[in-house]
Amino acid sequence: MKLALQAFDPATFAAFGSVVEPPAPKGNADLLAHLGEGGPGTAICVKLDTHPAGVLPMQARRMESHPLTEQLFLPIGPARYAIGAALPGPDGAPDLATLKGFLVSGGTGICYRRGVWHLPITILDHASTFLMMMAATGDASVDTAWAELATPLDVGPA
Repeated sequence: MKLALQAFDPATFAAFGSVVEPPAPKGNADLLAHLGEGGPGTAICVKLDTHPAGVLPMQARRMESHPLTEQLFLPIGPARYAIGAALPGPDGAPDLATLKGFLVSGGTGICYRRGVWHLPITILDHASTFLMMMAATGDASVDTAWAELATPLDVGPA
């Protein structure tokens, strides 16, 4: 199966989450994220990760989802990266009929909705640092669900 990456379009991405655009000079960027359902044992996980550069085309063999929280990725500085997302089907597994892929660039960040299936982020061109935020219980089996794809996705430009 092929996933053709298209230019990032906030309106098309809206089914999967929200967009965080860099603020204008001397401006502010407001972000509303519903990070978790709260409750005992839930904390906000904040990480700064430097990701090495990957290449396209690539193969993706699995997708991840966070059933209790939204997940924010915000580049620290300009970055170009590939993402893919799908809505959950009636059985909770990724509905590949809803799968979309995007090339995101500049300082644009994304925040996946709770329960949205997505490919691990793939950074392009050069290593880049991202701020990642999500709620976490500390139990990886609760915080992140993984789905192995029956057929790997060939991910590349349209």
